[in-house]
Amino acid sequence: MSPEAPSARGRRLAAGERVLLVDRKDRRYLVTLHPGRSFQSHAGVIEHDTVIGRFEGEELEAHQRDGRVTSSARYLVLRPTLADVVVGMPRGAQVIYPKDLGAILIAADIFRARECSRPASGRAHCRWRCCAPVRRSSVMS
Repeated sequence: MSPEAPSARGRRLAAGERVLLVDRKDRRYLVTLHPGRSFQSHAGVIEHDTVIGRFEGEELEAHQRDGRVTSSARYLVLRPTLADVVVGMPRGAQVIYPKDLGAILIAADIFRARECSRPASGRAHCRWRCCAPVRRSSVMS
């Protein structure tokens, strides 16, 4: 097999790529790999340079700053899914446009004769827009 051919294990992790470090308690840490940097947690340190060039699915041991290896601190290195990336994204206030409201109503399975509750945003406009087609049922606050 040539060095350029992909192996059965997939592509090697590269600098600038996002990876997901998962510990034994299923805590997930989304990290962007940069040469010379490190990921630090209460359990120890993982140098980005040790992750770069490895395959997805490998397990790494965290070490202390003085170089000691802590046997209990192991992380599984994975490529993140879209859901992992979205959960880690910063959030802010959003405007709900009428064209988007239709998709929200369909995704929320809101239709005629269905009970509707006020959204957590507290906006009366959104409340009445969502519940306008619900003529025969009650609106719960």
